[in-house]
Amino acid sequence: MRATALDLGLRSIRGHRAVKVGPLRPPTIPRPPLVLIGGTAQWIDSWTGHLKALARERQVLLYETRGQGGATSSLDVTCCDLRTHAEDFAAVVEAGLDEHLLSAPVDVCGFSFGGRVALAAAAAGDGPRIRRLCLTGVSADRGHRGRLALQSWKASLSAEDLTGFAWRLILDTHSSAYLAEHEAQVPGWVRAIVEANSPAGLRALVEQTHTEEPDDSYHPSVMAARTRAAGVVEAGLVIAGTDDIMAPPDASRTLAEEGGWQFLEVAGAAHAVPIEQAVAWRRAVVGFLDVP
Repeated sequence: MRATALDLGLRSIRGHRAVKVGPLRPPTIPRPPLVLIGGTAQWIDSWTGHLKALARERQVLLYETRGQGGATSSLDVTCCDLRTHAEDFAAVVEAGLDEHLLSAPVDVCGFSFGGRVALAAAAAGDGPRIRRLCLTGVSADRGHRGRLALQSWKASLSAEDLTGFAWRLILDTHSSAYLAEHEAQVPGWVRAIVEANSPAGLRALVEQTHTEEPDDSYHPSVMAARTRAAGVVEAGLVIAGTDDIMAPPDASRTLAEEGGWQFLEVAGAAHAVPIEQAVAWRRAVVGFLDVP
């Protein structure tokens, strides 16, 4: 049975629900801690299947942002933009990592919304030093299907229809093949999203952390270019599913080029690469982080 947040020692860090795991065995060489940030409607339990593999030789800090999961109950979501999330990131890292790790740079891995938070933290340049940045499901342009899907999410959340939003989210972020294989499980996934999140928190995230304006300072392309110009990240990796409609692979490749980073395309996966291709995704992330 997969571990839950409670099994892993759920804690509160500056009002954010969080877990800290590892290293689970003595590392072959010292490795920077890894900060993990999930997507819009995800919560800590969404990631527990990945934690042991990621934390084998490093400390991993996973936290819920304001607006996600149980964090909504203790954090104000009135202001929930990427600047606020970048400030939260700095505060959580400072308070959450073991003291002996605070003077060293960190690695950051973010999925979808969490990838934009990671990118905002890197672009800010005044928080924790980031050594390597791994982004999944983040692109330079959303494309017409992604923009329309986002509008449907906003409509559901504006009507406080969290169940309708959850159904739409699953259909928009998973491939047809994956949904066909797991069709019987989808109603349970919907219930889990509804039980773990709040309409107010998710509405704040969806409405305040997306921009289509190419000159907005928090557009992914602008943040990638700013990060590259500042030279604050040693290396980056952008991962994309070939069937992703929310962050199309060609536009994800463009983002990687704008940041001067590596790009990896995962065949047959849609937006939710860490779910659909969990083993391949973990191998790609760990391989990237472990390269000397």
